[in-house]
Amino acid sequence: MQTDYRSTKPFSFLFTTDSQANTEEEFQLYGKLLQDAFARYPDSQFILHSGDIVEDGAKLEQWDTFKHVLSAYSADKKFVPMLGNHDVFGDGKYTFRTMFELPKNGPEDETEWVYSFDYGDAHFTVLNSEDGKEALKKQTEWLKKDLSSTKKRWKIVAFHRAAYQSNPTREEDATKRIIAPILEAAGVDLILTGHDHAYARTFPMKGGAKAGEQEKGTVYLIGGSPGPKFYPERPYEYFEALYGEDTQVYTNTRVTSKNIKVEVRNIRGEMIDTFLLGKKKKHQPEKTKETEAHEKNGE
Repeated sequence: MQTDYRSTKPFSFLFTTDSQANTEEEFQLYGKLLQDAFARYPDSQFILHSGDIVEDGAKLEQWDTFKHVLSAYSADKKFVPMLGNHDVFGDGKYTFRTMFELPKNGPEDETEWVYSFDYGDAHFTVLNSEDGKEALKKQTEWLKKDLSSTKKRWKIVAFHRAAYQSNPTREEDATKRIIAPILEAAGVDLILTGHDHAYARTFPMKGGAKAGEQEKGTVYLIGGSPGPKFYPERPYEYFEALYGEDTQVYTNTRVTSKNIKVEVRNIRGEMIDTFLLGKKKKHQPEKTKETEAHEKNGE
């Protein structure tokens, strides 16, 4: 999952989460969604899935069924997965390793569950939110180094449990207390999560609150559900967009050197959200005749 590190060529990818099915019929909901998504966005280079791939990670037949459906609709596409809470049932997180070929550049005790890669002009970081608070804390030093070392224009981070939740029946997750402050301090552009089975997008966030007009904020997106399950949602003050209909959704993200354009559609093809992330241009000192002469002479 790595392109030429110097590349700034535009690209797009699909984001889904929580396919979380038991049966072939339920997994086909996800397959149909992929079919529609690739018909509308045929240039999408890969699928990023933020976890709860299956309903019960202890059941090998569910993993096999998912892989069968995935290959039927996207055999020529890369798949970028991460662990969700349902995936780690039983020995599910070890089955996960055998199912997918993933980078081995994360922390030693989180190999293939935590990793990063470059694609185009973006740096992607994948975290594991499923081993408890202490394991999450252990990822923070690696995360800080990973984010500070990239020279890519855009930083995109993905994990399963939403830091800014939409489900009113859940308690605040540890990702908000442990991971979100690091992401916002590092100027990460976009966070892709799941877990809550309802589509939602925050305002740009900084320091745990809505960013000021002159501040650069981090946008968090909860990818909704492409499968059979939907959960209640609440319009918390940090949300700029929320979609409560019990309908399968997916996200297409296009990354260029100028901006990130995100389009979110439901299974009927209807646009339910779209937004654009840009970068403020650095101030360029006004050129004088003297500096122009120096540039002309190659000085």
